[in-house]
Formats: sequence, C-alpha cells, structure tokens
Amino acid sequence: MICFILNIFFIILYVFVVVYTIRKRKYIDKNNDYEFVTSYPSVYCKIIYICLGVSLLLHLISIIMFLINKSSSDIWIPFSMGTFFGLMIVISFYDLFLDYEAIKGDYLYISRPFRLKKINIFEIKKIVYIKFFTYFYNEDGKCLFMMDSSTIGIGKIQEYIKEKNKDIIITDYLTFTITSKKTVPNANDIYEDIGKEHKEKLPKKIKNLNYLMIIAIPLILLVGYLLFDVVEKPGFGLLIFLSIICVVVCVTNAKSKYKKELERSDLSIGKQYYYFNKKVIGGGGFRIQKRKNEMVAVSILFIIFGLLLGIIFIFSKPVDKSELELVSGKVEYVTYENVGKTYNILIYLDDDSVEYRISGTALNAIEKEEFFGEVKEGDTLYLNVSKKYIDDGIIDKTRTHRTYVYEVYTNEKYYLSFDQYLEAEEDDEILGVVIISVFVMIGIALIIYYKWYRKYNFKNMGNEYISVYDNRES
Repeated sequence: MICFILNIFFIILYVFVVVYTIRKRKYIDKNNDYEFVTSYPSVYCKIIYICLGVSLLLHLISIIMFLINKSSSDIWIPFSMGTFFGLMIVISFYDLFLDYEAIKGDYLYISRPFRLKKINIFEIKKIVYIKFFTYFYNEDGKCLFMMDSSTIGIGKIQEYIKEKNKDIIITDYLTFTITSKKTVPNANDIYEDIGKEHKEKLPKKIKNLNYLMIIAIPLILLVGYLLFDVVEKPGFGLLIFLSIICVVVCVTNAKSKYKKELERSDLSIGKQYYYFNKKVIGGGGFRIQKRKNEMVAVSILFIIFGLLLGIIFIFSKPVDKSELELVSGKVEYVTYENVGKTYNILIYLDDDSVEYRISGTALNAIEKEEFFGEVKEGDTLYLNVSKKYIDDGIIDKTRTHRTYVYEVYTNEKYYLSFDQYLEAEEDDEILGVVIISVFVMIGIALIIYYKWYRKYNFKNMGNEYISVYDNRES
C-alpha cells in the first residue's frame, strides 16, 4: 500500500510541477513589459516530454504490479526507476522553462530557477565565446553571467549589448564562433609547449592510478566482508565482484589512454588539451562548465538516490506481532528457493494448502544451518505467520496460497524468534541510515567541491595570458 501511495504522490507531483512551470513561462512571455525574452530549443522540450512519459509509464507499471500482487517486492523496482528518472526530468524541465534572459531598457534580467538577477548593460565590458557557452564579464574580469550558445535569441541579446555599449570587447577562441578565426604566427609553438607540459605529468598520473587500484580493491573487499554478515544476499557478492571489475576496467582504460598520449606528438596533445591548461585565456571558464556538468549531475544522482532509499527505509516498518497468527503441523518438507536476486526458505506442512515463506529480514535472522540440519519430515513445527494470505493461484497441486513466517520453533528449540527478527530489522535500519548518509554526504561533498573549484578557477582567470588566437574588438 505504501508503494501505491508513493506512486500516486509522485505522479501528482510531476503533473503539478509541469503545469505550474508552463503557466509561469506563458505569463513571462505574454504578461510582462520586457522588450525581448530568450527561449529554449524546441528539441530539448520534446526530449524532456518523452523522458517524462517514460517515468510516468514506470510508475503506472508499479501500480499495475501492486494491483495484481499487493505483496510483491518487485513493485519497488519500477517505482525506484520511475522516481529517480522522474525527479531528474522534472528538475530539468523546471530549469529549461524558467532559465531565460530578458531585455528592458538599459538592463538585462537573468532568470535562473529560484533567482532573478538584474544587470546594467554598461557593466558588461567583455563577451567571450568558449566551447558551447558565452560568458559576459565586467571590468574587473568577474563573470556576471553565462548563456548556452544554443539559446534562441542569444544573437539579439549580444547585438543589443553592442548597440548600447560601443566599447565592449568581443573575443572568440574556438573554430565554430560567429566570426572568422585568425591564429597568431607562433600558434604551433604554443601548442607544443602545452602538449609537452601535459605529457610531463602523465607518468605521475599512471603511478597514482596504480596506487588507486592497490588501495581500492582491498578496501572494497574489506567493506564487503564487514557488511556481508548484515546483508547476507547472494546478489551482494556479485555486487562486490562487479565493483572490483569496474575499478580494474576504469583504471586499466585510463592507464592505456595515458600511455597512448605519451606516444603522440606534443603538437597534437597541445591542441587536444589546450583549454585544460591553467595559463590559457578562456580555459578557466571551459573547465568550470565541464566540471559543473559532471559534478552537479553526479551529486544530484547521489542525493536523489539517497533520498529514495530513505523513503523506502522510512516506510519499511517491522511487522507488528498483532498482525501474526500461530499455525502448527507436521513437516512435509522444507526447501531452499533461489530466484534471481532473491531467495527464500519454503516450509510445507502435511494436509495444508499454504506455502510458508521465510524471506527478507527474517531470513537473515534464522539459524539456517541448524534449521536445515535438524528439522526433518514428520517433525511438529510451530510458525507465527502473517494473517495476510496471498492468493497467487495454484502454486503446486496442493498449495493455493502463501504467507510469510516471522517465528519458527519446535517443542524443544527456537530457530527464529520474533525478538531475533526485530533485532535483524534494527540492524537493517542502522545499515540503511549509514548507506543513505553516505550517498547524501557524497552528493553534498561534490557540490561543495564544485563551488570551491569554480571559485578557484574564477580567481585564476586573472593569471591567464596564453592564447593562440588574435583578440578582436567591435
């Protein structure tokens, strides 16, 4: 029921944000006194609508799965994917529609989500074209704002600024800019010096990658060993194995790339990594935008994933003992089921139409070796089970329903007590809090790192002096 409610909540949230954003954008376009407002490429909007449709479809799949089988844990899979995907798309949608620039008299209004900035056109002293973005600087070299070069209306904004501010400097550094490019006579020498400087750092980078692999693999194994007693899932070992494979593949590819670069000419390396050099004019802005795309996207993914896990853990409460009932009977047989990433202990009693399952947290708590080693056919077994019997159709020739077990004992011994089950739930909660905290803290740390990186590169822009291109004024 919790998953069903959350699916409905997120669907309503997506629809509300989309409708609110569209209505606000229409108001901006039609009911304001701006002389001109930039807009977004329609292809971006189409892509977002398609992705939002996919997210809604995943939520609907989760709802349908719930209606078919209310107790299936698989309903959380499309829910998690839909929520994760949907939140990212809704954020992008909000950013796309409410990210604009507008003209009004001698002022530019720069709108970003949750923020509107007013800038006097005469404060802008320099326009710089870098890669896919255009940067606007003041007299002190501070970047006042930036625009995506694909923004519809960016040309009109620039022409308006040039018309008002005759002293503005227009500088472009890349081959696809709006004016013809002219390189300085010693451009190749500059490229070669940058390439040589880059290659001198590669042996140290290769050595650092070796250290990274030496540290990362034992660390993954150690964390896996410490957590395995708590998690005890077959898929967990596979996750550890895949993590190690991922580290090895990434490190190997990076080392291979660096070794190939060492064999290339200084000139070709210099041209490829020109804007990564801290001394190159425009390099700081390029690196900031590149790192922003990486850090912001990854940090949002970590935070959203952590919050999703938090929602799941918040609503995943232990079973109350009042929801259980005691059944008993002679054991027909017990078995062990492994289906995909989940596994269960199945108990069948004589003259009984129910399949009794031990899974999830209860499975982590039961004494498995003793249970399978001591419980035999014909033994009397007492089970405290959920009162919610699930009708999955005919399970086999004699079983038509199933339910879940939270306490197992005989006249002589407890194999799983309700207190053990509750202790296992507490352990899972602690692990959940740790995992959620790690994901959220990594996301926050990446944002803080980007803020520092951005400030550092802006500060370093005053030290940029190398350029292979002539500066032009208009």
